[in-house]
Amino acid sequence: MDDIFGSPEEENTPNAASAWNLRLATVEEIHSYLEYHFGDAAAAARLKPYIDDEKWEVRAVVANCMVQLREEDIPEFIHLLKDVNSFVAGSAKRALERRNIYTNGVKKRERQTSILFRNGEKIREKFGPEAAELARQDAEYAYEVTVGSAAHDIRGIITPMVAKYEQLRTIAENALPVKELQEFRKCMSILSDRTEMIERIIDDMQTLARKTPEDRTQEGVADLLRMANEIVREEFRAKNRNIDGIRIEIDVPADLMFRVARPLMIRVFCNLLKNAMESFIVATNKFADSGLVEVKASRTLDGIEIAFRDHGMGMPPEYLKKIRQFRPRSTSKKTTGSGFGLAIAYAKIFDHDGTLSIDSKENEGTVVIVFLPNKMEK
Repeated sequence: MDDIFGSPEEENTPNAASAWNLRLATVEEIHSYLEYHFGDAAAAARLKPYIDDEKWEVRAVVANCMVQLREEDIPEFIHLLKDVNSFVAGSAKRALERRNIYTNGVKKRERQTSILFRNGEKIREKFGPEAAELARQDAEYAYEVTVGSAAHDIRGIITPMVAKYEQLRTIAENALPVKELQEFRKCMSILSDRTEMIERIIDDMQTLARKTPEDRTQEGVADLLRMANEIVREEFRAKNRNIDGIRIEIDVPADLMFRVARPLMIRVFCNLLKNAMESFIVATNKFADSGLVEVKASRTLDGIEIAFRDHGMGMPPEYLKKIRQFRPRSTSKKTTGSGFGLAIAYAKIFDHDGTLSIDSKENEGTVVIVFLPNKMEK
């Protein structure tokens, strides 16, 4: 019979079905083994006879196994990226992407472990003025390793779930009756939204834990704010969240420059703009028909000040007190926020030797002020 993407397959006779199901069970068993024995050469050798199997289901499992293969085994499997079956080719592509993430994470953890051990040795040897500083560095490295590794491991769980989601969607569209298909789509939509939320949390965890690079480039404040505004609006549109009634007024001198880690500062501005826009939420994913967010930047005697002011719902004093701790926390925006936005903004501005402050009044609005010292302009 033809496979689900139109490629000819073997006849669906009882013997043929039994044979290919046996092959499928074999590669699935190898896949399960490799998940606990990364880079096992014998397992890779057992997989090779199935690389060009006539059934796409078998080749798809082989493609998924590429995540756990040794570098030297990959070339023999690489042509699965151009498989005639689009699902197999997609599985191979995603497998290699996950493999790169995994191997890079392992190398990073190995480097961090050696750094931690070296600093521990220095603390034991010196007991001098450097002890406190070395202990601080070790604490920072330990934090990055712990949070970064946890986020990486969680992503490793989520990634194959996304692939299975796509596979189930394809099967259901072709097989389920209309009534059951509607319910299936509803359930899958909820699962998809929750998976995306977990992915956002993972990404924010890694951003918060990752050390801010020392490299800085001279950037225009107005340019970065405009770019952040475009990114945030595109994110809202992609989620069908209508913010057409929310205006953003950016008042920044064209020649106002600072030296920053560009991607991270854009991320900071995105987080602050997103929070400001979401102050106009009136119901789940529904925004007020009109609203204004003002962003104004200016030079001060000792630096640059950027104020983000909204005229939205504001915050009561008890909630504002918690927010001013700038720690990751549970979020009330269950399907859109991670609870890391302000914590990331505060941490990355602090890494630029700047400060972030916030003030708010319930039903009147919120103002967030970013300050960066003069040396950022040099």
